[in-house]
Amino acid sequence: IPQKATSFSPLRRLKAALVFDSWAAPQVVGVRGSGSHSDRRLKFESEGITLDMRAENHGELWSFVAHVSGYHAEQGNIECGGRELTPNTHGLIQWESVRPPTTLTVRTPKVSMEVSRIRWNKTGRK
Repeated sequence: IPQKATSFSPLRRLKAALVFDSWAAPQVVGVRGSGSHSDRRLKFESEGITLDMRAENHGELWSFVAHVSGYHAEQGNIECGGRELTPNTHGLIQWESVRPPTTLTVRTPKVSMEVSRIRWNKTGRK
């Protein structure tokens, strides 16, 4: 008996590039909120996918808010530390962790974008 062939579209694998890091940006002296060692904004991009992430250090705990935009991003999740994180009703992905991630992966139905080598020391700044 002939079987109907199932076609699966292969997942495109992308490597993200860091396009903005608030720790690497020059800080204006005397501006409220400038020079904070506990807050960080990061932006990664690759072929139409953007990950915008904010990190806040609260002593022994880090809080993260991320937004994925671009190609099928409304259905995007983040894989981080063995967890699959999904967006809330506002499209934001929120989580907490004792340690900040050094790698994470953005997954949409068509694309997998790897974000690797995130450094969390101010001297490395990447």
